[in-house]
Amino acid sequence: MKKKVIGGLILSSALVASIVAGTAYGTWTPDQDKQLGEKFAQNEKAAKVVGTAKGEPVLSTDIKNKEDFLTSVQKIDPTEASKQAIDEAYTEALVYKEAKDRHVDVSWDDALAFAKTQRDILENNKSQNADEVETSIKKVIEGLGISEEEYWTKYVVKNYQKINSIAALQGDVTKDETDPQKKAEKWQAFVNNLKKENPFKNQNQ
Repeated sequence: MKKKVIGGLILSSALVASIVAGTAYGTWTPDQDKQLGEKFAQNEKAAKVVGTAKGEPVLSTDIKNKEDFLTSVQKIDPTEASKQAIDEAYTEALVYKEAKDRHVDVSWDDALAFAKTQRDILENNKSQNADEVETSIKKVIEGLGISEEEYWTKYVVKNYQKINSIAALQGDVTKDETDPQKKAEKWQAFVNNLKKENPFKNQNQ
């Protein structure tokens, strides 16, 4: 089965690294969606703080969920996936903290409203491949062992809060640029500078 997976909707806890949810392609089945959900559920049970980025906690789930997605869906080498997952989780936490410090972060209520909109888009077939994505989400939910209501009103909300806060910060940082490439370059330089000034602090250090 050739399947298009919209990462931000299905795996928001695993893919908040990118501001706009990425897309992965490959041979994938509903059973594998369920298995991925089961992995996420196991990661949640073992969740602990493994470090901080500018004081913002980085959880083991932030890293492990990404790692599971990268190895299972994108078929990335486990060693490389681990490095990438750690870097992405740290970067997200750091940029999210900066959004909070600048008071451009998104509230829980706004994130909840956004999640409701995304759910409506899927359930009313208002997007490309909506049926396929909705089926995937339901299998992930099954693997997580939670209800659809809990998924849409709690599980994804905290992740949309982070995603949209980072997007708001990006908009604020690049608001004076009009050229898309210059916007991207300015944002990347901003993130790189943040990482240089605020190294990741491992919990064991």
